[in-house]
Amino acid sequence: MDWTVELVASDGYVRVTTRGKFTLPDNNRLTEDILAQPYWQPGTAVLFDHCQLDMAGASYSVMREATEINFRNDHRMGNGKTAIVMGPKEAT
Repeated sequence: MDWTVELVASDGYVRVTTRGKFTLPDNNRLTEDILAQPYWQPGTAVLFDHCQLDMAGASYSVMREATEINFRNDHRMGNGKTAIVMGPKEAT
């Protein structure tokens, strides 16, 4: 899985675009990458574009663990709005 993280300066939100096959270790690295951006502040709004992300191998237990990562980082993420755009289960 690879991704880009960019600040949309005109609107003050972060856009994250992901591609490839979803894995839990990559999701962990993505979370850290977002939170390490110099412009990141708790409460920043984020748009996740997962249209090119292959979620075929993401079982319930994998997604549950991904959710736990967010819970553990709640104080760093803050109360910002999040939107997620996804494509079909298997990216083309």
